[in-house]
Amino acid sequence: MSQRAAALGLLRALLREAKRMPTGNRRRFVRNRALAGFRDARAEADPERLTFLMRLADTQLDNVRVQVGVLNELAASGNLKGPKS
Repeated sequence: MSQRAAALGLLRALLREAKRMPTGNRRRFVRNRALAGFRDARAEADPERLTFLMRLADTQLDNVRVQVGVLNELAASGNLKGPKS
C-alpha cells in the first residue's frame, strides 16, 4: 500500500470515529483537527517527517477511539458534562 493510500485510510478512519462522538461539538472538533492536520502535511516531502506524521495520526486515531468509548459510556449514564448538541 502506498503512503498516500495509508494516509487517506487514516483520515477516513478518523472521520468515521468523529461521527461516533456523543456531541456535535466533539464531532466537529475531531473532524476539524483531522482535516487540518492532513491538510498541513499535504506538501511535506521529507520521508522521515512523513513517517513521523503517519505514526502520530495512528496514535491520534487510537486516542479518539478510546475517547469515543469513554464519552459514549458517560453520555449513556447521563454523566457527560457540557453542551449536548
